[in-house]
Formats: sequence, C-alpha cells, structure tokens
Amino acid sequence: MVYVVKVKAKDANETIKYLKEKKFVNNEYKISKNENYVFIPIIDKFNNKNEILDKFIVKNIKLDKIEKSPKSLSDALKKINPNLTDEKYTKSYDQIGDIAIIDIDKDMIKYEKEIGMAILNSNKSVKTVFRKSKKVSGMLRLRGLSHIGGEYKTKTLHKEYGLSLVVDVENTYFSPRLATEHNRIANKIKENSEILDLFCSLAPFGFHIANDKNCHIDCIDINPIAIEMVKESLIKNKLVGSLNPICIDASEFLLKNNKKYDYIIMNHPSGAFDFLERVGTKFKKGTTIFYYDFVKIKNYEKNIKEKLKTINFDIENIHIVRQSSPSEYHICVEGILN
Repeated sequence: MVYVVKVKAKDANETIKYLKEKKFVNNEYKISKNENYVFIPIIDKFNNKNEILDKFIVKNIKLDKIEKSPKSLSDALKKINPNLTDEKYTKSYDQIGDIAIIDIDKDMIKYEKEIGMAILNSNKSVKTVFRKSKKVSGMLRLRGLSHIGGEYKTKTLHKEYGLSLVVDVENTYFSPRLATEHNRIANKIKENSEILDLFCSLAPFGFHIANDKNCHIDCIDINPIAIEMVKESLIKNKLVGSLNPICIDASEFLLKNNKKYDYIIMNHPSGAFDFLERVGTKFKKGTTIFYYDFVKIKNYEKNIKEKLKTINFDIENIHIVRQSSPSEYHICVEGILN
C-alpha cells in the first residue's frame, strides 16, 4: 500500500508538476489512472503534511512498483543469480555499436546465458551479446565468438569521435579500445599528405584523418569483407579528405605500387614486422612510419630497439598504446625512413 494524491484527469499534469517541485512524489511507484482520476504516489514521510492534506485528496492504495534498470553489470547479474558476485564472476566488456563482447573465464561459461541477460538488462543500448571463444589470430586478425544473448547479428554501426563505422564483429578486425589511438595519430598528420594504411581492416585511422584534414589515404587490406565495410562507411560520413579502399595482399601491393607517401601506418602488431624491411627499402627518405607491435613489458624500449636495429628507420618516439596482457605492451613506434 502507498499514499497517493487523487486528482481529476484534467488536473493531473499541473498537480504532478507541483508535487515534483515540492519533492513529494514517490518515484518508486508507477502513476495509475482510471477513466476519471489519476493517482500520483507520494512519500509517506513528506514535510508539512498539512500542505498536502489541505490541498488534495490523499488515499492509501495498492500501486505497482517501478522496475528500475540495474546500474551495473554486477547488480544485474546478482539479480538474476544472487550467488554470482562481481569480484569473481563479472568483467568489463567491449561495446561495438549495439553489440557487446565479453571475455568469460572457462569455469564461468556455464553461466554465459545469465551473463548475457545481465548485460542486456543493465545496458539498454546493447541488443546483442557475444562471448570471446578464441583469441584474435591469423592474417585477418579474426576472433571466435559465441552468441550468448539478445538478437543474433554480427553487423552494426559504431560511433567513434563523431564518425560512423560499419563493423562486422565476426568477419573483420576492430577494437573500440583503440579509439584514442586512432585520434592521436590523426592529430599528427599534416594537411595535404599522402598516406598508406597498409593493414587497414575497417580503416579507422583513415577515417579519423580524412574527417578533419584534406589528405588522401590508400587503405589496403586482404579481407574483402573489411573493404566492403569501408565502402559502406564512406557513404555514412562527410569527410574533408579522401579514402581509397583497396582489397589486395600487402606483399602484392608493395611489389606493384611505386607511389610515394608522406606517412605509412602499419597497424598489425603480430604481423607488421615481416613487412617493415620492404617498406624501409622501397619508400622515400623522410617518410614517417607508425609501426605497431607487441613487446614484453620488462625493458620494452631496449627490446623493441634491438628488434628494429637492422631496419632503415630512425626511431623518434615509442608510445605505449595499452597493456595487452599482464606481461605485454601494445606499442606504436614512430620513426623516419633514412
């Protein structure tokens, strides 16, 4: 049972406004109505009770409580299964458009459907939930995904720094955790530059650059699905610069192409090194390279310099993008061909 103010329907809006201003509304219950009257829930320990009693008709009736969305994944999961606590069972997840992707420990996979439902309940902008079933691997940098909640789909529209990127989470590589890095590199690029994005995937670097600067970016990737996604994204964005998506193997491109570039982006941390020597000998002196790699945290600067010592490449900066594992950094090495 809850106290309510009973008013005629024609007076409801004005009365609700008044009660809210006085902070008398009980927000735990739903407002109810019939043909003639509206019943507005009010707090039972309101200040200046006489003000309410003198001005309105007050009743004590049964009302439905408002079902509030959980404030966190942990709260949502506890509501579904009180035995699951955040310290042991929940992790943060990546959200790409309206798709969530979460990493679940092996001993917790039996609760995957509950975890999927908890994400959907706690985040209304998520429509689909996957768990990671395999690590990112292979030439195309794809990961295994297992559907654990919501609508089954793999394609979505992701927003990043005002850009709209079409993403297929199952068939292309994309990480929302690199948004800051995409923007950081774009801020380093000079106007009217020619740029090669050698392992572009969905070309987030290219889109960030072309969003603000009158540059041309050749976006190269061997994955035909990724290149089709880039073409779709081009339709959805008004760019200052221009992108040229090309589906081709990087080795073939480097063999056939003689164009000169001011900047070359090599964002394939597990595979870019195999191409770095060819890039170093093929392109002009003074070209800026943004080379990405994984390196052990201990003595990471010394180790990456040792790895790159045979490359025709003057290192200017080593930037830690993120910690990719307990023992490893994901880094960007910025340097100039000499």
